[in-house]
Amino acid sequence: MAWQDDIQPAAYTGPNGDRVEFEYEDVATSISKKTSAYNFPDADGTYIQDHGKTGRRFPMRCFFSGNIYNLAADAFEEILLQTGVGKLEHPMYGTHNVVPMGEITRSDALKTAGNQAIIEVTFWATIGVAYPASQVDPTGAVLSAVDAYNLAAAAELAAKLNTDSVSGLTAFKNSYQALLKNTQSALQSVAAVQDDINDEFNDIVDGINAGIDTLIRDPLTLAWKTTQMVQAPSRALVAIKARLDGYGNLAGDVFGSSDSVSPPASVGNFDDPNKFHTRNLYTGLYVTGSILASVNAGSTDTTGAKNAAVVDETATSDSGFTTRADALAAAEGILDQYAALTEWQDANYASVSGSGALPSTPANTDTGETTQALQQAVALGAGFLVEISFTLKQERVITLTKQRTIIDLAGEIYGEIDERLDQMIQSNNLSGDEIIELQPGRKIKYYV
Repeated sequence: MAWQDDIQPAAYTGPNGDRVEFEYEDVATSISKKTSAYNFPDADGTYIQDHGKTGRRFPMRCFFSGNIYNLAADAFEEILLQTGVGKLEHPMYGTHNVVPMGEITRSDALKTAGNQAIIEVTFWATIGVAYPASQVDPTGAVLSAVDAYNLAAAAELAAKLNTDSVSGLTAFKNSYQALLKNTQSALQSVAAVQDDINDEFNDIVDGINAGIDTLIRDPLTLAWKTTQMVQAPSRALVAIKARLDGYGNLAGDVFGSSDSVSPPASVGNFDDPNKFHTRNLYTGLYVTGSILASVNAGSTDTTGAKNAAVVDETATSDSGFTTRADALAAAEGILDQYAALTEWQDANYASVSGSGALPSTPANTDTGETTQALQQAVALGAGFLVEISFTLKQERVITLTKQRTIIDLAGEIYGEIDERLDQMIQSNNLSGDEIIELQPGRKIKYYV
């Protein structure tokens, strides 16, 4: 039997059961291996950790033609925008449960191709719910997981630090103060937007600075105060991008520093392990800051989104998530930040447990309790964002086939131009002549 005999009709069935067939051209698929590479200072070669594979991706150019091609294309667009998992009957690669991901584009070739529409979309195969989530109170589940991590992280710092020697105590103090200074500098502008958050943030910083000589001898209390200080700006109702960038950049500064991996510990030398454990506290809290900022943004109604759980008159228009892509990007960012943290932790634990130190020493061994608590918080946070993404607006893109103005385009798409006009100008970075007239071939983003 020739390969042509295996070709099947192409169709997509939406979550509500509606099915639309379409024509297609050359097809492709891709899949990624989930692997991590680790290079240890005391061993030659590279260790590759294999975590399996991602779901397949199916980019499709879907063609509709004929006297009523526009109605078929309209129906296809509608089911692509439905919330939930659909079914792709691929002409070459079989049938898969999928979700349309990312940008969806449509062009109508009224002149050059004779009544034809082309819709470009990428389908991602999905296994369903990938992260644990609470059906009753997903926000509360994330907050509880973060609280559990906070307790575990504070206890871990108190257990692993060695403050019996003067040099160890000094190393801890110096490392802590450097991280405190960097954190204050990066998050001050975020906290300053909201008076109560700003007061809380600065009061904690001032209290730590004033009592640092006493607090370094009480690492459990210091860790708890640090938790409150780092996480406070996550609640500020300011642009979610500013909050996520703040926490992400702080973590990146640690992971990318020239001394990011501590040298091997030696008997009687606790300076470098103390420095690592101090950084470990802060970097873990940066991840929780990103989680809390995202959950707070997902529970704030500034755009009329269905997922609103909290309404605050002080919220700025961009303090909540506006589109599905925004929420999914935040989830991916949290997962990437956590992956970078675990890779950095593994490299440091491997190093501080090296020559001259006993690998079984608790201070130089990852016992797993804190890691497990953070993993749970990350999974719940990412799951929360994936869930709320289906209640948010989907980005769509139209390719203009003739000269248009942004005013009549906004009126055609939304039925109004007052509030939507500014949004379309900003999201498409229109300026100068384009505000007056848009040229054929220009791609315009809008959200529905």
